[in-house]
Amino acid sequence: MIIAVYLLCGLTGFCFIGLLDRRERSVDPLLHLFLSPGIGLGLFAHLSFLALVVKDRFVPALVVGLSVPLAVGLLTAWGWSWRTARRPACAIERLERKDLWLAPVLSLIAWPAWIQAALYPLGGWDAWSSWNLKAKFIFLGQEHWKNLFDPALWRSSPHYPLLLPMMNAWGWSFTGKVASGIPMITAFVFTIATAGLLYASIRTLTQRITGLAAVLLIWTVPLFLLLSTSQYSDIVLAYFLLGGFCCLLNGVRKNSTALMALAGLCGGFLSFTKTEGLAAAVLLALLGLWHTHHHRVSFPDKINLLKWFLGGLVLGGVPMAIFHLVYTPPNITFINGFNSATDPTSWYRLKISLMFFFAELVSSKWNWGMMLLLWGLALNARRAFQKGLLIFPVFFLAYLAILFGYYLTNTYFEIVWWLQVTLHRVLFALLPTAALWVWLSFEPRGKSS
Repeated sequence: MIIAVYLLCGLTGFCFIGLLDRRERSVDPLLHLFLSPGIGLGLFAHLSFLALVVKDRFVPALVVGLSVPLAVGLLTAWGWSWRTARRPACAIERLERKDLWLAPVLSLIAWPAWIQAALYPLGGWDAWSSWNLKAKFIFLGQEHWKNLFDPALWRSSPHYPLLLPMMNAWGWSFTGKVASGIPMITAFVFTIATAGLLYASIRTLTQRITGLAAVLLIWTVPLFLLLSTSQYSDIVLAYFLLGGFCCLLNGVRKNSTALMALAGLCGGFLSFTKTEGLAAAVLLALLGLWHTHHHRVSFPDKINLLKWFLGGLVLGGVPMAIFHLVYTPPNITFINGFNSATDPTSWYRLKISLMFFFAELVSSKWNWGMMLLLWGLALNARRAFQKGLLIFPVFFLAYLAILFGYYLTNTYFEIVWWLQVTLHRVLFALLPTAALWVWLSFEPRGKSS
């Protein structure tokens, strides 16, 4: 049953992308393949959340009753478009033989990832104290599910969005009970899908298979493997951030409305992952508008691309908007250090944060993977900051500025402890997108734009 649940996700996402791309056929087959499980899980999580809002309690039978017809409807519509099109709607026939090298690489990294996931079937600390706890409140709480917002549960961050808990609650709807295998396999699926998506992103933007080296570099970092399988929302954030950047760059380059819609949809899903994801989604939306505006196409084409991009953002961002407007409680673990007389902020706090950040970048815990990426950027500094790739450094600088601004402002937590338990997870979520930037910087000027 559990295997069937995740096959249903992949198939639904695959058909959704195929229908979106049925006319242009601009979505690369590898990108199509590795976006499918994430898009499928995201759609079902959003569907489950909307059903929860309407009924004011989680009804597994209703969720299953909505999900299966949606999957069947998408499969039927995609099959019809396959049959009536002169060529297959998903363009799988364009998959090249050299891309088959990805299969043994994924098999190589899947084995240790599964062993790592199985070592902690209930997940890491935040998995069972926050994300899985929220999923249990939703699935088991009936009309009392909103107790997950109780201030007494402040350690579980009640103000965090619910994308990952909704994914797991959706999976439990099919098993009929809280099964520990669902959160574990969700984390495993996103781990492997992120690896495949990183390769697919580099492959589609450079037409080279050097993305295999990027995948192996990232997955030789033991900390990355540990965090990606710990059932935290950070791996979901990493996946949709990478997908958003890849689809945006591809969509502008190919003048593709389907890819722009997928970029917007990834941004919408990203906003519902966690608070940091909302900040990343806002930056992705702004940079998407800026990057498209500077693309050399006619004004009507720009408007068309932006229309589909914003449409995807709205579709993916509806649950986030409902959550913030109706449900999200105040953040009780927040003290504004600029207004507090008892816990004021200080330049010392900012200095410690910046020193800790640079120490983290060169830490051996990353197995020198972070240093290799920085070295790659140094070697190709000119190309890394060329016009077509400028959205990467602007995003990272703005995102880190927001992050350190929050560290400086919120004096609720002791800064050294807070940095020790959170900063490595922030960098972990950025790592696949950073690897994409580095690999694109090795391309000749303008070729990866």
